[in-house]
Amino acid sequence: MNQNILVGRGMNRSGAVSITLSLLLVFGQVGNLVVQAQGRQTAKKSALTGDQRIAHVLSRLTFGARPGDFERVKAVGVDEFIRQQLDSDSLDDVAVQARLRRLPTLGMATPVIFEQYTPPKPVVSPSPAPAKSPDKTAANSIPQIGSEKASADKMSALPASETMKPGDAMQKPEESGQKQEAGTMPALPAASPRPTPPPKNPQMVVTELQRAALLRAVYSERQLYELMVGFWENHFSIFANKDDDRYLLTSYDRDTIRPFAMGRFRDLLGATAHSPAMLFYLDNWRSSVERPYPATKTKPAGVDGGLNENYARELMELHTLGVDGGYTQKDVQEVARCFSGWTIQKPNEEGLFLYRPGLHDNGEKIVLGHKFPAGGGIADGERVLDILATQPATAHFIATKLARRFISDDPPTSVIDRAAAVFLKTDGSIRETLRAIVTAPEFFSPATYRAKVRSPFEYVAAAVRAAGGVDDRQALRIRVRGRAQHEARRREQARLADTEQRRELLDTAID
Repeated sequence: MNQNILVGRGMNRSGAVSITLSLLLVFGQVGNLVVQAQGRQTAKKSALTGDQRIAHVLSRLTFGARPGDFERVKAVGVDEFIRQQLDSDSLDDVAVQARLRRLPTLGMATPVIFEQYTPPKPVVSPSPAPAKSPDKTAANSIPQIGSEKASADKMSALPASETMKPGDAMQKPEESGQKQEAGTMPALPAASPRPTPPPKNPQMVVTELQRAALLRAVYSERQLYELMVGFWENHFSIFANKDDDRYLLTSYDRDTIRPFAMGRFRDLLGATAHSPAMLFYLDNWRSSVERPYPATKTKPAGVDGGLNENYARELMELHTLGVDGGYTQKDVQEVARCFSGWTIQKPNEEGLFLYRPGLHDNGEKIVLGHKFPAGGGIADGERVLDILATQPATAHFIATKLARRFISDDPPTSVIDRAAAVFLKTDGSIRETLRAIVTAPEFFSPATYRAKVRSPFEYVAAAVRAAGGVDDRQALRIRVRGRAQHEARRREQARLADTEQRRELLDTAID
């Protein structure tokens, strides 16, 4: 009985194991089928749909879609839209230009901005003259009794030639010995000098640049171009609040970045190297060869000038090669020597690029293995830019940053390598390098779709574009309402101040 039970239990156990194994085999096959099915579905989803491609390019190549943009891109096709944005000069941008004309500083030359927006320089006034003795002043100012008679006696004692005759005050010029040529106008009294107008708000220079950036982001048809302007102004960054750099930024945006944002990298690199804003920000305008001077009676011997390595280091680390680009500290020093003498003409008044041969280190130099013979002058710096712009490390660094900006924060190495190869092949063409990125399969992969987050500025621009922009009349009403509220607050503050003053006077009277 017990044995039968044991046998029966053993048989039951073996049967259960068999069933379990069978179920595992069955479900394993089913699981394999499910995995295979999911793989086929993933393969089907390996490409974005047509609508997703449109939404993707509007998200990455613009500041955000406006009402009707989706339909317009769908009508012309994604490839044609990309081609149009890459050829920004072919797009009509008259509408945004009309809005920018309301910002006067955008068209001002740097010397004019300095003249109109910098605070006046303090004028050293001469020391005041010592005051006259009070006793003598009072004595002279108090009329003495009989003084009129004494004055009359003195006047009568003067010779006839020295006394004033009636009508002398109305004497004609020719009678007083002053001859006047016939047909000439009588001499006019000298006009008082024209008063210097008070300087305008210095902050408006930067404020109008910020307004212009938002207007272009919202209303420009050249959306990819404006994105690239922002990209390069971040790449070649300058701090606006460093002393007088705020007055140099208008030219930096207008004359340095914008003309070359989609052109050739070497041209853009050269423009930034010559930019007074960059020279001022990184202190290269102060960099010069050391100039010893002998001792004098009042001053011991010493050295004027000296190299500043700020620009040389950032040129290689942040602008071209990258931090792992293969340069050394010795290369930084040699590059600084090459750019010595690149300075600014009157940085607080004119702010224009100037090369001073007397400040340049004309000795022999070696940069990244390239020998620079002595006496190169300004060509030393230009040759450094030529070398850096064609380095494979520079191509890889720029391609990586562009792919990170337009694809994802961790872009595939495949698209970086292809873009870097295009950069080198096309002599640093920014447009063609960008084309290799935004038309790549990696750009349209599902992993890239909605993988980027907008900056706060881009969120604002996208919101305004999604709302169809801001009507000028609405903006005018907002400004008028704001001014009315400001005036009401000003009147209320004046009323409160007047009330407080009256209360203080009353308290004083009571005391």
